[in-house]
Amino acid sequence: MNTKIIVMLIICASLLIVGCVGDDSDIQSPDGTDEMDEGAENESENGEDEILDEEIGEEVPTIEPQERTIRLFAYRCFPSSTITINQSDTVVWWNVERDNRRNFMLVSENGLWEDQTIGTLAKFNYTFEEAGIYKFTIPPWNAMNMTIIVN
Repeated sequence: MNTKIIVMLIICASLLIVGCVGDDSDIQSPDGTDEMDEGAENESENGEDEILDEEIGEEVPTIEPQERTIRLFAYRCFPSSTITINQSDTVVWWNVERDNRRNFMLVSENGLWEDQTIGTLAKFNYTFEEAGIYKFTIPPWNAMNMTIIVN
């Protein structure tokens, strides 16, 4: 019985070793050539443009712009006071208060726009094209101050 277990372990180990060892010479680029053009744009299987990483020759997918919504209510912001986004992402500030008397004034401490009053159920959006750290306040409620980090 012990001999059968040892033989099976040796066979499994051999298969594992054989499967892990291989010849990399037959690796080809997606277009069937042996070498990839560094820095060139390719079209991926789903039709989106991708850029090749110049150092290792692999495709790096492009990042599609995203939209992030910040809900303003009960003198608070959701999500939290700091969010991180990418360049070309859009942030939407949305006043979800149902009380017609509760308007919020959004102030860009970096001077990206003039002060914006966001009325009941209204929205204000801004697309961030430059990397940086941006601060916003909604006076006089300090709990609504926030920072947006753009990569």
